[in-house]
Amino acid sequence: MKNKKITPNMKFTIKITILTLLLCALGITIGTPNTHAQAVTECNDGIDNDGDGGIDTMTEIDPNNGEVRSWDTGSPFTLRGFVNDMVPIFGHNPVPSSPSSVLAYYNYYGNTAKRVCEIGGYARVTYKGAYSSVYNRSGWSGAGGNSFTMWNSSVNNFITYPASWFDNVWLTTLYCADRLAECQDFRDNDGDGQKDFPNDTGCESALDESETTHDLQCDSPADTSEAPEPVESLNVSKTALKVGSQLKYTIAIENNGTKEVSSIGITDPIPNEDLVFNAGASDTSCDQSGTDIVCSDATPLTIGTTRNYEIVFDNIANACGSFSNTATIQGEDASYNSDPEIYDAGICIECYEGSIDNGQDDQPTLIGIVQFTDDAGNVIPPDITTSNNRSAIRLKDFASQPSGEITVPTGATQLRGSFADPKDYSDNTGTCTFRIEVNRGEDQWIAP
Repeated sequence: MKNKKITPNMKFTIKITILTLLLCALGITIGTPNTHAQAVTECNDGIDNDGDGGIDTMTEIDPNNGEVRSWDTGSPFTLRGFVNDMVPIFGHNPVPSSPSSVLAYYNYYGNTAKRVCEIGGYARVTYKGAYSSVYNRSGWSGAGGNSFTMWNSSVNNFITYPASWFDNVWLTTLYCADRLAECQDFRDNDGDGQKDFPNDTGCESALDESETTHDLQCDSPADTSEAPEPVESLNVSKTALKVGSQLKYTIAIENNGTKEVSSIGITDPIPNEDLVFNAGASDTSCDQSGTDIVCSDATPLTIGTTRNYEIVFDNIANACGSFSNTATIQGEDASYNSDPEIYDAGICIECYEGSIDNGQDDQPTLIGIVQFTDDAGNVIPPDITTSNNRSAIRLKDFASQPSGEITVPTGATQLRGSFADPKDYSDNTGTCTFRIEVNRGEDQWIAP
């Protein structure tokens, strides 16, 4: 194999390769610049954008992040100056300048180099050196009145000792790696009087990158807004009103949430089988579906507004009694129920079958007792008053011919006596059936 001439470019490549291998051996990695930096959003900009006291989302540091910091000026006094600059932050003892003292290279009472890395915000020592290129030596020229300062882990502080007590080697060069997160760097970064996890309430873990309280609305650094997610909330009320022979329900839906509701759906059971849905008088979004009235409205309901939906029934069969039903409202995100609306359509009175005295066909007489009861069969006073403040009932045959009128005493639960009518309603068996009607107070006779 022939010898190959080494060119200047090859020499440069060799130097780079050796440097790379050396740094790797020291635990220092060389990376390429990040050309895809994360876009700045409200959840990573370090600002409380919505004024709720929380800042950004919580992010954790990679404990093996490989970030480095170094002190390599060739003078042992550089590290002394750095440690003394940190006294106001950490409250430790300074390295005295008179008599002159520097940091010790060797560990006697604690790891001095590691503590300096921690003060600098880094986790571990990757390299330390003693030789000073400024003074061309690795320690004091003579012990004299000089001293060494070192970290004493038993008292968690820097202590200064006479140089003559120890090996005469000072700490001149220091390389540190793996940057510490704010919640493990021994500092009160946010000025709240607390340091690190778990003492600082802003820290969610030891690897938390920030001691400030985080914004709970942020799910990730890429989240674009710190503002709370809009919340749907609908307030529903329902009322009933009798207008003539119609029963009108009004369902009021208020948007008291923080988001616009794109559509509204209503399902309202028909409260009584004798009620007939009146589509023309009801809201245009409503229609009958089986035994329900269903409304579908695609018009958005904006925040703070209320919309009324009217559902109207015709009481053609003169249905009576108490009607109770609950409407179900479907919003965009959830469903809501109205309170049960109970409507009293009046007292239902039992129909009565009585006999006619055929002895006087021209003056038939009602024999027996008419008793007033509610739907459950309970005996009750009719308590029905006409416009002229009279309580009244009357009898009609199946041809709907009125047969007379009788006033019912206030509080009465029965009607006794006879009921004369000039017409002959007798049949071949001598029995005629009548039905009772009541005056509802509007001068309208209604057959319950």
